[in-house]
Amino acid sequence: MPRCHHPILEVAHPSIRWNRISSLVSICKAWKPHLRKQIEQLLGMLLPTNRITWVPINHSTKEANPLAIILETAQKQSSALGTARIIMDYCVEHAHRSRNLAFLPPFFDCLRDIMKMYPDEAFLYLKRIAFIPVMNRSYLLDNSIVVPPPSFRWKFWKPNKIPFYKLRDQVFQLRVSTEDPDPDNEKFTHPVFMASFDTLWRRQDPKVTRLVKRNGSTVIRTTWQKSLLQMILLKMQLKSHSYVKAYNFSIEFYDNPAIAALVAFKWNTIGYWYWFGRFFFQSCFYVIVVMASIMQVYWEHAGQLSGVFLAIAFMASVFLWLELRQIIAGAKRYARSGYNFLDVLAFSFPLAASIRHLIVVQPGDVQDSTQILSFSVLAVFLHIVFELRIFKSVCKFVTIIQQAVAEIRVFFVIFAGGLIAFAVATLHLLRACTHDECQPPETGFPSNFWGALLSMYFFMNGRWDPVSKDFESENWGFHIMMAIFSFVTTILMLNVLIALINVAFNKGDDGWRLVWIESQLRYIEAAEDMSYHIPGFRQTYDFFPDVIYFSATYEQVREITSKLDKRKCEIMDLDMAEKWLGEEDDDALEANNEDLALEEEPKEREGSVDPYNNNNGGSIEDVLEPQVENLTVTDCEVLGNTIEPRQRKGQSVFTTEGTPSIRHDSQDREFTSLSKQVEDLQRLVNSEVKDLHQQVANLQQQVERQFEELKGFLLQHSVG
Repeated sequence: MPRCHHPILEVAHPSIRWNRISSLVSICKAWKPHLRKQIEQLLGMLLPTNRITWVPINHSTKEANPLAIILETAQKQSSALGTARIIMDYCVEHAHRSRNLAFLPPFFDCLRDIMKMYPDEAFLYLKRIAFIPVMNRSYLLDNSIVVPPPSFRWKFWKPNKIPFYKLRDQVFQLRVSTEDPDPDNEKFTHPVFMASFDTLWRRQDPKVTRLVKRNGSTVIRTTWQKSLLQMILLKMQLKSHSYVKAYNFSIEFYDNPAIAALVAFKWNTIGYWYWFGRFFFQSCFYVIVVMASIMQVYWEHAGQLSGVFLAIAFMASVFLWLELRQIIAGAKRYARSGYNFLDVLAFSFPLAASIRHLIVVQPGDVQDSTQILSFSVLAVFLHIVFELRIFKSVCKFVTIIQQAVAEIRVFFVIFAGGLIAFAVATLHLLRACTHDECQPPETGFPSNFWGALLSMYFFMNGRWDPVSKDFESENWGFHIMMAIFSFVTTILMLNVLIALINVAFNKGDDGWRLVWIESQLRYIEAAEDMSYHIPGFRQTYDFFPDVIYFSATYEQVREITSKLDKRKCEIMDLDMAEKWLGEEDDDALEANNEDLALEEEPKEREGSVDPYNNNNGGSIEDVLEPQVENLTVTDCEVLGNTIEPRQRKGQSVFTTEGTPSIRHDSQDREFTSLSKQVEDLQRLVNSEVKDLHQQVANLQQQVERQFEELKGFLLQHSVG
């Protein structure tokens, strides 16, 4: 039996019984900076993009995922990214070639780490898996149902069946039916693609799998009334386990048809109804707050509103409790969203107004008791607008506001500084004294600083009452000051503000769709996590497939492809720059490694065998012989397509590049040529691969034949 030897073999845990999976894991564990090129060449041979040599395990452990292992190394050595790209390219390329998502679990399992360390790479590969075509399009269309967006229907209890060709961007799920296919499906000519929900989120705990199996073994059913009760009981708990957590995508990641289709499916099924139930209870709170403010104005018995304010205090406390649950679940994530601060503001102001009205306010203290509630109405209105951002038209408006505020932040600082400067200058001009006995001139301009600052602000709106008499005076300094103020604020600042808002409008007009998708995903994530806490919910409702299907126009495919090509060019430019900047360091590292290899002398240890020293009476193949004696020729090919013959004592062991990696005794320095053995092995491997492809083809034909038999049996059974 031939034996194979490679310098990587010794460091890659030779005690393992080698197969293709364990070899990938062990090679990734053996990654070192000075072995980078050899390992990349070896993995390139093991994982070619033109033929299938490895089918990943679905949701394997981190120890069995070669991509996870190499990414852990990449945290300390960024040059390991090239090795990770080989594995990701293999998975993505064969997912497209075979039209099978089974090649993507290694990528999905590591997506969170990839986004954290290399967001550009995550963005690129998510774009590449955006359009994975389906295998049997006609069968899919005949056995699928369209999931339309929510709409008002009088007969809402009946299923909303919509043909494929009536919607432009269809999202549908597989549902095998024994009914005759709709002949109108032939009118639908758009290409169909598939997407996995692993693209959106990762289940945080393996208990989820056990929960699904347990609920699946005993069929549990529920109703919407029971589900609502279970949800209320769950929300009463301050802390609960989170089964689903969406990836922390930046806004540009949502410019992906697959992600958009996944969000649309979940929104059309459970996300919208989760938001609707939440917004219904919030609307009751809004109505009570507005009703209390109106009654204090028009009702003759305004002092008898204790019951209304008790209701406001109770509901505000409940909503603040829900906000506290979110903070405990993830304080950093909660703080990153500005919407959460608006939530706290909209619930805290009415609560403070209610407490002040019920406890603190004394009879006759009218002014102080109404101010907080007055601002509460404004906070509630803003909260209503931002809660309705899940609708396209409202989201576009909200996004433009957000972009405008982001664009003019510096403008606000400059504008505020200008107002302060003009307030101080005008205050000094009209009320300054030069000696102790001087009398300030008579003027209506406020003497306190805050009054002066507000007066300058109201000057912009045309309210010149405080200085109307000063305009009649002959104080030329005041007239020049007001002329400069009018020019700077009314003409210059106002036009700059309009220009900045125009820029913000253009940005908001381009990116509001991405914000809209992100807004829906936040509710979808909460609804999906809630489904695991309600017993029987996932068994009662058919809203939880692992894979969904969506259509796209050819124009959309070309648009995404062009963006992908552009992003590839940008990443290639970055890689080229890194290569140029790091070329000198790599050369120095390789030279240093060669010097160390030539200077290293074998050390003898008493009672132990040194595989690199002939004086010990053993060689490297004697040490590895118990582990590799059962390896076949095919197993040797798995180790890198570079097979070493059985070495004689004192003979050098070579790397894939033909340079000595270990210094042996100087008595024998003959080099053994491996090209012929590699060619023979390549022919042997090609023949075995050809036989394997034939077996796969035969197996596929057998599966198709059994499927047709099963389909015929089901049809006969349905007819009977």
